Amino acid sequence: MDTVSDFRGWIPIRVYPHANDFWVDWLRLGATPLTDPFFQQSIQDLMRHPFHQGFRRQTPISQLLEWSQNSPGLPPSGFVFHTSRCGSTLISQIFAASESNVVYSEPPALDALLRSLQRFPSWAPATRIESLQALLSAWGQPMADIGSALRKHVIVKQDGWSSLNAPLVKAAWPNTPWVFLYRDPVEILVSQMRQRAAFLIPGVVDWLSHEVMTPEDAEFEPVAYCAQKLGAMLEAMVRYFDPATTLLVNYSELPASVMTRVAPHFGVQIDSAQVADLDAVLARNAKNPGQAFSSDSANKQREADAHTRAMATRWMQPHYEQLEALRQQQIHGSPATQLAQTA
Repeated sequence: MDTVSDFRGWIPIRVYPHANDFWVDWLRLGATPLTDPFFQQSIQDLMRHPFHQGFRRQTPISQLLEWSQNSPGLPPSGFVFHTSRCGSTLISQIFAASESNVVYSEPPALDALLRSLQRFPSWAPATRIESLQALLSAWGQPMADIGSALRKHVIVKQDGWSSLNAPLVKAAWPNTPWVFLYRDPVEILVSQMRQRAAFLIPGVVDWLSHEVMTPEDAEFEPVAYCAQKLGAMLEAMVRYFDPATTLLVNYSELPASVMTRVAPHFGVQIDSAQVADLDAVLARNAKNPGQAFSSDSANKQREADAHTRAMATRWMQPHYEQLEALRQQQIHGSPATQLAQTA
């Protein structure tokens, strides 16, 4: 094997445009598992060490493609799409608690490639697909320092807005199962208005800047703006629902459905012997592991004012109801294909 293209022990942590191409920033992972709630948290912690500051590799994306051909990694076992504030971090943390799984939670490098059409519209579709596949191949490499024999599954939790790019994921991994996770629209909207995610601030995520709002909403007041964007994410879940690969999960089903529905859908076995501290995972706040978990659905429903409810009803509720109808079809074993096509 050409040593120039040997990336054993290294993982891509960033993909960025440079000189009319994409380049890749690599980090030597060593024996450190990625167990933080988000990929970027783990990387930021690792980058505090002088070793990682001093030893870096930056390469054109062509070397990532070459590496995937020379050393194919584990294919992904499943993707988690979500509407934000609906339990996706809990799902990823449950899977990450097992040594047999490696979980990548909202990695920016994947988002960069999914949005590459905006950066490089001239890229051939095949190149775009091959780059996505190569990125996950690199993340699925055996890591000798952390017991590669135990690794059986690669699971990726997407960014919330990634449901809009679901067709690109489907093209790259047509048979890989998905989970679409969502929640009561009022509860999502209340949570976002307490503390808005960056992608729900106008101008932060440029490809969400297109608007479908009516002239009377032209000032984009915050509640209406957030409801419209969240509604677009829900609508994409309905539009790209595939009964062959998509599992719909409502927040109200968690955490039990992770073991009873999500894990079997991904082909992953979760049991008390494999995940000895599963109870501890379920007992803590997924985003803030130092805090205990407590459901706040009732508080969010009480907190919602009339305007918040009106915006949730206008922009989000119709798509939510379509997803619920599809989910009930799945749970009760009825074919959902016809409903998905008419939704």
